[in-house]
Amino acid sequence: MDQKVEDWLRIRLAAIDTFERRMLGPFFWLPTAIVCAVSIYGMGFLRFNFMSFGSAEFRMVETAQVFLTFSAALLVALMAPALAVTMFIERRLRHSRNVLLADLNKVGFAEA
Repeated sequence: MDQKVEDWLRIRLAAIDTFERRMLGPFFWLPTAIVCAVSIYGMGFLRFNFMSFGSAEFRMVETAQVFLTFSAALLVALMAPALAVTMFIERRLRHSRNVLLADLNKVGFAEA
C-alpha cells in the first residue's frame, strides 16, 4: 500500500483516539450514576407503594425520602438520553477504529 495511504490511516486512527479521550472520557461516570439513581428511585417507589405510613402525620424522614426519590427520578430522566447518545457514539467510534485497524493490519501495522 502507498505510504501516503498508510500515513492517512494512522492520522485518522490518532484522531479517533484523541476524540475518544477528550470527548467520551469525561462521561465515564455516567453509567455508574444512572445505576445509582435507578436504584434509589426503585427503593423509593417500592417504599411509598408497598409500605404503609401509619399515622396521618408526615415526618421529616418521609419528606427527605420523597425529595430523594423525586430527585433520583429527575436524574434518571435527564441522564438516560445522555447515556444513550454516549453509548451510540462510543459504538460508532469502536466500529471505525476496528475498520481502520483492519486496513492498517493489511499493510503490516502493529498497534502498540
